[in-house]
Amino acid sequence: MQLYTEFIPDIEEYRGYLLQHWNDFNQLSDDLVDECSRATLESVLKGRITGNIAYYRKCYSSEPYYPCDIFSFASEEVMVELGGYDGATLLRFIELCPSFRVAYCFEPDADLLPRLYEIQKEQFQEGKNIIIVNKGAWDKTGKIKFAKDIINRDRGSLMLDNIGNDCVEVEVTTVDEAVKDKISFMKLDIEGAEIKALHGAEKQIQNNKPKLAVCIYHKPEDILEIWKYLKSLVPEYRFYLRHHNQNSGTDTIMYAIVEKEIMTL
Repeated sequence: MQLYTEFIPDIEEYRGYLLQHWNDFNQLSDDLVDECSRATLESVLKGRITGNIAYYRKCYSSEPYYPCDIFSFASEEVMVELGGYDGATLLRFIELCPSFRVAYCFEPDADLLPRLYEIQKEQFQEGKNIIIVNKGAWDKTGKIKFAKDIINRDRGSLMLDNIGNDCVEVEVTTVDEAVKDKISFMKLDIEGAEIKALHGAEKQIQNNKPKLAVCIYHKPEDILEIWKYLKSLVPEYRFYLRHHNQNSGTDTIMYAIVEKEIMTL
């Protein structure tokens, strides 16, 4: 059975973390909108500390990033994708929301840019506006170390500061600095840099309250930290949780939307 060892190397330490923050997890559970989200949280935590993939299969949900049971897209959406990778999720957004106004795609890995620029060119010919930002999303502008995940290359690249020698230096920027349009939807899958990027998008989030799809599985503390931070920025956010991998503890996503956008379930 595949354990959650890529991101939680010390399971005993993680169990201690769960016990230490048990009240916080209970508060998060109470704050989640639907029963599916609460059941997902329970199954994901059990799967992480036991390594039993049956828990992940029990709470599996299809359509990552764009769950139709949580939100839908309108015309003139301004989408920001943090972590473009191979362009597949960008193309899926375009398929679901063909009348979008502009899509920003952040991707710091130069090896991945040719495909993204190819998509940009193809969509431009269709009259669609895609802006590629060849920088990482962070909480400040400048340069940081960028570690390429050689072992699990299909997962993308890892953005971390203060790491070892097997890395390169890349430019980073904030969403607030790079995006002047009013964001209506933002998707974050940036291998552990999600909370940093959210801090760098603080003004956009507070002012425009975009729909959010945020990966919360890269670090043990992500679930609580990201929930608490978003709640502090926009108290009226309503939170959902879905798990999109049947075979491991990866691909758990938190969705946040404001009350007026909640669909009838």
